[in-house]
Amino acid sequence: MKKEITPELIRKYLAGECSYQEKQLIDDWYASFENEDDYLHSLDDAQKDKLKNRILWSIKQNRQAQGKKATQPAYLSPNKNTTPKKPFFARYAKIAAVLIVALGIAFLMFNIPQQKTPVAEIVPMKKMVNSSNLIKKYTLTDGSTVWLHGHSSISFVPGFKGNKRAVFLAGEAFFEIEKDSLKPFEVHSGNLITRVLGTSFTVKAHEQDSSIEVSVLTGKVSLYAIDSQENKQQFLEKNLADEVPQLILIPNQKGTYSKVNKHLIKEKLPEASKQTVWAETSLSFDNTPVHEVINVLTQKFDIHISIANPDIANCTIKGDFTQQNLPVIIDMICKSIDAEYRMSNNQILIEGEGCQSN
Repeated sequence: MKKEITPELIRKYLAGECSYQEKQLIDDWYASFENEDDYLHSLDDAQKDKLKNRILWSIKQNRQAQGKKATQPAYLSPNKNTTPKKPFFARYAKIAAVLIVALGIAFLMFNIPQQKTPVAEIVPMKKMVNSSNLIKKYTLTDGSTVWLHGHSSISFVPGFKGNKRAVFLAGEAFFEIEKDSLKPFEVHSGNLITRVLGTSFTVKAHEQDSSIEVSVLTGKVSLYAIDSQENKQQFLEKNLADEVPQLILIPNQKGTYSKVNKHLIKEKLPEASKQTVWAETSLSFDNTPVHEVINVLTQKFDIHISIANPDIANCTIKGDFTQQNLPVIIDMICKSIDAEYRMSNNQILIEGEGCQSN
């Protein structure tokens, strides 16, 4: 009767304790693998990687234990005319792989010592998308405010778990960050990371643009240029702020990161740009015609405002705007006259049916 291949027989083979006939049986069994199906085809990539690592660990341990047993590999036949066999490591690895699969993954789980690695909790990201042409205001869970430009989005982990508050920006946004000295706030936009404790600033990071711009209105901002996805992942997982080159920006300064040459430069904002649309101001109107209101806002914020329908100029505005920025003022004006606005770069267009002339 043909002798079966058992785990005990393979153990003897690997330990060099088999008889010549048993060695030949194992060799023939091994040779038959070349024509058989892949035993691992049903495993996914993660399972295969896990299996491979444990096999290698097992091989290393056994080789260290048996390294001094003989000067000649135990499986060599005493017959000098025997065809040279495959290298010991390759043969050992394949036999070990088949044996492990045959005995099942459970054998590995309980019989091969391994270090337990904690599995990180996967928390779904929350995404805020502004698909309109307007600037929309969002309040984050830490109390910070994000003014999201049209066709832009941010993603973040709800509650900002961990030792920092990180958001991922696609497009353009203005941030007013609540101060938290123990939990810095980070804006990730491509290979540029903007880190603050509590301040207000704008990040312009449109995918089609060749650069990313960060302009500071108040406070202090640190910029980090990450040159590769691997380094960015390390920055996310570890606190590498002190190891990555940074650029410090203060109010009325702008940092520009070139996506092409990976350079990060700092420059002073032009005098005309200092009073940005995000700067808060106080204004009061008492039945003031819209065209006069537009003139005041244009001069105050150094921005071009136009109307799509001449009848809009017939409307009047009454209200007090105390410590408000331009997006808030424009939004409140448009709501009072049943109009909408579009903002692009340094221009605002107001659209609506307008009002009848008196």
